[in-house]
Amino acid sequence: MLITYLMFSGLTFSVVLQAFLKDHLASKQDTAAWVFIIVASAIWPLTLPCIIRSKLRAAKLQPTLPSAQPFQITQAHATQAQEG
Repeated sequence: MLITYLMFSGLTFSVVLQAFLKDHLASKQDTAAWVFIIVASAIWPLTLPCIIRSKLRAAKLQPTLPSAQPFQITQAHATQAQEG
């Protein structure tokens, strides 16, 4: 049981730390920010589901991009461009 708790605590710590380090506006010297990371990791049964839910919501809201195919100019496109 303790091993599972520590494993998920470490997972939560790494996710929160990664987000914190990506944030260029957050002060890395701020003690309160580091305390928050430690507390969020310690109470992972509350924070981890919230993190997962927000990541899934963000992924769902992102528009899917069309596949990257090179643009091909056809005769119809060329004719329309000359007429316009």
